Amino acid sequence: MGDLNDYMETDSDGNSGIADLVGWDQVENVVTRLPEDDQWTHYWAGGNEYRQLDYLLPSTSLAASTAAPPEIYRKGVPLRATRYTGPRLFGVGLDNPKASDHSPVVFHLEVG
Repeated sequence: MGDLNDYMETDSDGNSGIADLVGWDQVENVVTRLPEDDQWTHYWAGGNEYRQLDYLLPSTSLAASTAAPPEIYRKGVPLRATRYTGPRLFGVGLDNPKASDHSPVVFHLEVG
């Protein structure tokens, strides 16, 4: 779990540093339970891109304990990330200050 700091899409060399892990059939990227437009955890202003860099990858059997989607907390993203229209943390500005350019992923698991 955490910031894997790479994208699933291939780079200019035709590689993704995380595709094998995230696509492994023994884990589930629970963020994919959300609508596609809501699967972003990171905003990059340089390309005006909303993409996933932060992951929770529970085992498939553990993830199957609930059908619920995860929550992504975006209250700390800067105001320039206009796709998020919810409340921000006090003091968050257009670019700075910001709490982070990443958004934590939270997922409730039912453990027996």
